[in-house]
Amino acid sequence: MLEVFWSSHDPCSGSSSRQYAAILFFHDADQEKAARESVASQERDKGGKVLTEIVTYREFFMAEDYHQKYYLKNDRLIYDEFRSIYSDGKDLVSSTAAARVNGYLGGNGSPEQIRDELPLLGLSPDVQKKLKSLFPSIGSSE
Repeated sequence: MLEVFWSSHDPCSGSSSRQYAAILFFHDADQEKAARESVASQERDKGGKVLTEIVTYREFFMAEDYHQKYYLKNDRLIYDEFRSIYSDGKDLVSSTAAARVNGYLGGNGSPEQIRDELPLLGLSPDVQKKLKSLFPSIGSSE
């Protein structure tokens, strides 16, 4: 998980605000040790000081609504389908299927994962076809 964390941001550049700060939270001494060791490794690899904070986890706050399902909201057909399935915004935010599709639209996941999961997401044939068109390497046949 630390590898994914470090690959998702530039740990040597500061954030523009506290709201967007890069922070690595830990729950126990083993996690703290792993976090600090990974910082040292990043500093060696990057040749600079890591500005990512290491902090004891205390409480989790959900991101504001406008930050939720960002990539999904940028495709009206797909987003509208999820809104029809999950009329309550909280249900949409917590939907595993919506999270998976949002991730795929954001460039995460392999073509094989998308191809294998697409039939399991409960989406209409039109939305499945649209997703296949966005990821041609998964095949466009029905």
